[in-house]
Amino acid sequence: MNTELFSAIDMLWDDPAKTADPAALTAVAEVVRQLDSGELRCATHTNGTWVVNQSVKKAIALHFRISQVSSYTVGPFEYRDKFPIKRNFGQIGVRLVPPACVRYGAFLSSGVTLMPSFVNLGAWIGADTLIDTWVSIGIGAQVGAGVTILPGTTIGGSLDPLTARPVIVEDRCYVSARCLISGQVIIGRGAVVGPDVAITPITPLIDITKDVARTLNMEIPPEAIVIRGVWPVKTTGASFMVPAALVVGSRDWELSPAENLVKAFKRLFPAGEADRAEVSLPTPRTNPLDAPLAERDTLGH
Repeated sequence: MNTELFSAIDMLWDDPAKTADPAALTAVAEVVRQLDSGELRCATHTNGTWVVNQSVKKAIALHFRISQVSSYTVGPFEYRDKFPIKRNFGQIGVRLVPPACVRYGAFLSSGVTLMPSFVNLGAWIGADTLIDTWVSIGIGAQVGAGVTILPGTTIGGSLDPLTARPVIVEDRCYVSARCLISGQVIIGRGAVVGPDVAITPITPLIDITKDVARTLNMEIPPEAIVIRGVWPVKTTGASFMVPAALVVGSRDWELSPAENLVKAFKRLFPAGEADRAEVSLPTPRTNPLDAPLAERDTLGH
C-alpha cells in the first residue's frame, strides 16, 4: 500500500518549503516511477465511477516544481526539458514511430502503437491502442484498450484543480481525426466520435436520438455515435447557433466505425436527401479486437 507515500506527498503539498528535503525528492520520484510502471494511476474506475487520486496529481505538480531543466540527446535529436523520455519500448511490446515522444511517467500497455505523437506524464494507455499522427495525450488522461485515436486529435489531461477528472476514453472507442476532447469528458466504452468534434466544458453535448433532445453532462454514453453539429441559442433580442456535439445513434458492431458514422449521418436526412448526401470517410485502421483483452490492460470494465 502507498499510504505512507501519499502522506509524505500531502505533507509536501501543504508545506512547499520542505521540497528542498532529499526525502521529498525521493517521495515524488517514487510516485512518478509507479505511474511509469502502471502501479499507480491518476484516476481509477471504482464501484462504477471514475475516482481521481489527488495525491498522485499533487506529486505530478510537485515534480514540475522541483525538477530542473537539463539537456540530453536521443540519437540525432536533442531535448531540453525537466523530465526524461520513456525508454525500453521493446521490452514492453510497444511500437513507437519517430519522432513520437512519451514522457517518463506515462504508462503504455503491450501492443500500443504510437505514430508521431506526444504522450504526457501520468497518462495511461491500454493494450492494442493506436495513437495516430499528431495526437496529443494530456497529463493523467486515461485511454482504454483497443482504442483508435486518429490524426490531429487532442485528448486533454488535468492537473489543476486537484479534484478535476482527466479525460477518460474507455475501451474500444474510436475517435476520428481533428477532435478536441477536454475538461473531464468521459467517452463511454465502444463509442464512435466523428471528425472535427469538439467536446469541452463550454460545448453543448446533446442526445438527439429520442423524441425530446436532452443535454448530457460531459459523458458520452457507451456505444454512442457522436458527430459535429450546431445548436440554437436564444437570448434577449438575439438568436444564433453555437457549435455542439450531437449523439445521433448507437454503434452497430457488425459495421466499421466509418460505416457507423455514414449510416448515422444518413438517418438525419429524409428519404431522397440521404441518397444525394455524399459522405466519404477514410478506411479506418483496425485494431486486433478479436483477441481477449487482458484485464490488466483495460480500464476496469
